[in-house]
Amino acid sequence: MFWWVQVHSALKGISQREEMCMEMPRSLMFAGQRMKGFTLIELMIVVAIIGILAAVAIPQYQNYTREAQANAAISEVKNYQTAIAICAQTNPISACNPGGTGGVPALASGGKVANGTFDANQAQLIVTPGGPFGLTQTLTFTSDSMGGNWRFICSGQPGANNLCDVQAVKNNPLYDGA
Repeated sequence: MFWWVQVHSALKGISQREEMCMEMPRSLMFAGQRMKGFTLIELMIVVAIIGILAAVAIPQYQNYTREAQANAAISEVKNYQTAIAICAQTNPISACNPGGTGGVPALASGGKVANGTFDANQAQLIVTPGGPFGLTQTLTFTSDSMGGNWRFICSGQPGANNLCDVQAVKNNPLYDGA
């Protein structure tokens, strides 16, 4: 009969522990263990935030890169404008053709300027920006007969990569556009 008392008291102890566990809050029951992981709603909120940030950031980045390309093309052209102005002080402007005998370096193609030409008869430097951003409009820089007082206009077909709409072009003090 001794073994029956032991089994009965053991079962009674188990049932008492179960009753205690039922009354105990879940946080105390697993006090030594820590829950790990994320809930589905937390993950959905993070994905939504990333989506909103991407929807705002990507167009802003594209505008920034177009403006940087336009600024770089205009800055690169300034070197040629200066060289043409220096050449025009001692030569007629028709002799200041880039790559010619007037000391003006040849227009580099590639990089920030995809291609460029100089029309010595009209004192115009015509440049199309290059690079990976696909700006397609043409910048036409026009000078006076001495190679100074440069102004430029922007021309070409409007589109998604419209150089004429870039703030760097519109805000340039030399810009003669509308």
